[in-house]
Amino acid sequence: MRNPKLQELAKRQMNSDFPKEVQEEKQKFVTFGKGVIFQEDYAVLLEIFKPLKKSPLDFVDTGEIELDCGRVVGLNIYNHNLKSIPDSIGALGALESLNLVNCFIKKLPHSIGNLKELRHLNLLNNELTALPENISGLSNLITLDVECNRLTGLPEGLWNLRSLEELQLSQNFHLIAISERIGNLTNLRYLRLNLNYITTLPEGLTRLCGLKELALYSVPVTQIPKGIEKMVSLELIDLRETGIKKVPKAMAHLPNLREIYVDDKISCPWRLRKLLRRELY
Repeated sequence: MRNPKLQELAKRQMNSDFPKEVQEEKQKFVTFGKGVIFQEDYAVLLEIFKPLKKSPLDFVDTGEIELDCGRVVGLNIYNHNLKSIPDSIGALGALESLNLVNCFIKKLPHSIGNLKELRHLNLLNNELTALPENISGLSNLITLDVECNRLTGLPEGLWNLRSLEELQLSQNFHLIAISERIGNLTNLRYLRLNLNYITTLPEGLTRLCGLKELALYSVPVTQIPKGIEKMVSLELIDLRETGIKKVPKAMAHLPNLREIYVDDKISCPWRLRKLLRRELY
């Protein structure tokens, strides 16, 4: 949320129009391209971009750094060999969107849980084997994408993210289980588990009454959990290349179901056949 005081301070700094009574506030800013940035945030950016042997100033006009009133609210780094993220990232208290895609990151710092304003976290195509337990501190997180990593499990803190609406866990080939506590994510709308080695779906999944999309492509599950008829918001389910042999009759009671993606090995009740699809795209 925009802070009127910060807006005024940033405006005055850009216009070199600080009266004497706000000289102390002025010292908190440094010039950043055509604007200004808080010294504390700038120090964090220096650490983040240090492995690239580049200055944050090299990314001012590329869209990789988004500022609002001198604070970093968005950080979008794609296809750079970062390998790690400094613990100081937790000091970016205004950060709302963090995209670190294809950056060879092996581990997230513990301080990631301090980013209370974070709404979107995209860690697609890195080398993460685990997520920190204190990810539960991201109480405002709406989307989490950790597709194409090396996760072997998921922290219990993940199931405390009650604001989460989209969870992308596809292509973590060592991920073999999902906790029953997934049912705590009552705001979840999209769950994608494609190309994992999960063999059993927890019954807690059926508590996700707001879920619209459940993607299970090439997941070796053999059964849909009992109670799927309680998932009344479900619109799309992908069962292709799973171990499921038959679409459950209970799915005929899902009022919003529009698409069921199957392959030739899966049989389907007559009432649901008009919803069958063979290709997702």
